[in-house]
Amino acid sequence: MKTVSSYSLSLLILLLASQVVSAQPQYFADQPVNKRSTLIGIGGDVITDKEFAQMAKGLLMTNGNSNVRGATFLFAQCYSGGMLDDLNDTFGTEVRWVGGSAARYDELSWGQSNSTPNALDFWPKAFFQGLDEATSEEEMITYINYARDNDYTGPNGTGAETPQSIYRNGGQFINHHESIPAASGGHNAILWAGKANGIRHVNDIKGMYSRLVADFQATGDPWSIIVLGDSSDLGIAALPATKANLAAAFETLEGIQGPNDNFLFFSSNHGGSETVIIFDPTVLGVGNFLNSRFALSRGEIDGMLGTDDAVPGILLNIDNLIGPGLKVSIDGIVLDDPFEKRDPSGRPFLCIDPRILKRIGPDFEIRFENLTGDRLTINEVAFSTGAITNAIPEVDGFLLIGIATLGFAGSRLYVARYRRSVQAS
Repeated sequence: MKTVSSYSLSLLILLLASQVVSAQPQYFADQPVNKRSTLIGIGGDVITDKEFAQMAKGLLMTNGNSNVRGATFLFAQCYSGGMLDDLNDTFGTEVRWVGGSAARYDELSWGQSNSTPNALDFWPKAFFQGLDEATSEEEMITYINYARDNDYTGPNGTGAETPQSIYRNGGQFINHHESIPAASGGHNAILWAGKANGIRHVNDIKGMYSRLVADFQATGDPWSIIVLGDSSDLGIAALPATKANLAAAFETLEGIQGPNDNFLFFSSNHGGSETVIIFDPTVLGVGNFLNSRFALSRGEIDGMLGTDDAVPGILLNIDNLIGPGLKVSIDGIVLDDPFEKRDPSGRPFLCIDPRILKRIGPDFEIRFENLTGDRLTINEVAFSTGAITNAIPEVDGFLLIGIATLGFAGSRLYVARYRRSVQAS
């Protein structure tokens, strides 16, 4: 039987203690079950946090097992912290991943005015500073926490936004600079600019793209970058930032992604938030009514009131809505008939005028009265902020340039776009 000397034991304790001290912290506020964060594409496309997590799962997990060496998720839009909890729920103990966001699930994110030379959003600006000033190639969580500490509007600055950081299953050791020790290993990335309308969003994407290209090339490994945005703004081959194209980008990478490959996702665009009011199917008989209450955060209300082109409203999932007559009111103010009003996906959606927003909240009562003559089943009701831009709208122009390939052996598919301004994301 082997024995351990007191010296060896002391040394072991010191080593373990040093690892604990040097471990990077996590700053993560879990999103309440009734909240959903969203990515917003052109044309008002909405990708919820859960939908995004499922897209990522299709790429990064195969038959319940991990299909990635290490995955990184970086979100810079408003309410972006809410994108992380669904990834946490989806990957379980299988996927090694690390994530960061500019703001908490209930907060706006902020950036420099578009009139500022080389304008950037504040969290990406601090993140890039960390990448550029590092004297050695650090793990990704180090840069994420550096961005939190040096964000002008973060906890050490104005306090307007609370950057989030999280890692799971060894994700604290992910280093995108490292050459992968496997002949078949490489680096894949998707950059998303969404519904962008400001030069700072363009610069966020361009800044991340140029750094990733340099870092990936330095590894000597094969790599690919798909960019969803506006090629004319970025000067990079791009596909329009739509929900369908984002799903297609993940599916395209499935053809090349393997367990020895790293993956990185970065978004810089306008985000949104959805607050679920009714979760479970509720039958509403003819002549019956239903009342429910819900609350919005100060960040959600401020975002909608400060956004010139916001389209907030009530999103309904209702069975047997085959004619007019469902009366919907919020704090006593009657909204349009949901049978007549639909979102781009064809779902009943009741827009709420900003003038109404100024008269109500942050704690609301919503009332449904069934005057349709038919028995209805309300499956879900949610309040959607729409895209929070908080900036003067600019023309969105998206041009499909195509897919370019890198000019060296082992290279892969890559494709690009643009994003948005002190103003909120």
